[in-house]
Amino acid sequence: MISPILQVMNLSVSYDRVHAVRECTLQVEPGSVVAVLGSNGAGKSSLLNALIGIVGSQGSILFEGKSLKKIPTEQRVADGMTLVPERRELFGSLSVEDNLRLGGFRLNRQAASRRIDEIGDLFPVLAKRRTQMAATLSGGERQMLAMGRALMVNPKLLMLDEPSLGLAPLIIKDVFKVILALKARGTSMLLVEQNARAALEVADYAYVFEVGSITHEGTASAMLDDPRLERAYLG
Repeated sequence: MISPILQVMNLSVSYDRVHAVRECTLQVEPGSVVAVLGSNGAGKSSLLNALIGIVGSQGSILFEGKSLKKIPTEQRVADGMTLVPERRELFGSLSVEDNLRLGGFRLNRQAASRRIDEIGDLFPVLAKRRTQMAATLSGGERQMLAMGRALMVNPKLLMLDEPSLGLAPLIIKDVFKVILALKARGTSMLLVEQNARAALEVADYAYVFEVGSITHEGTASAMLDDPRLERAYLG
């Protein structure tokens, strides 16, 4: 039996006396896409920040069967976890290529160049904008650059925080096409997203967050057909 690549058990995150995540339990199977749905402020981003080690948490996080307790963020990244943050956090004064190289800082120059070429195959627009400053890119291009930077280390688990946020509908389709392409390559993904329909159409399994707690879970196909979720999230 294949073990989950990520197992989260009874995870809680608090800021002073505010509980952002309450006893969350979820898992990601190897090669699968798991969606975490919910409205703004539901605790989804806090969950990802705890998983990557940016904020403290209580409970258990196992990555490839190994406890991440006391493991710093940089070691989690080295072990194969990466996060594409909601705000993308690019270096606007650097070129597309230099932003990608920062994502592959553990690679030697030759290996980084090969990986940049591979990222360019996945995101042709980045190949065209290779020498362009990141600050001059469109919103969709910035999102693709943020994803490309995270993929430089060929992660075992890619975590995406609201990849469709602020993007035009046509650009959202392009972003989710890339997510499907990554899924076809066997990349495991944890996808936090308010656009529930788009997320469920690419996911295998999903969890619904409300006020920091998981209130629903199930296969993505079942959730697409659930009238309660349709009224609440699918429109």
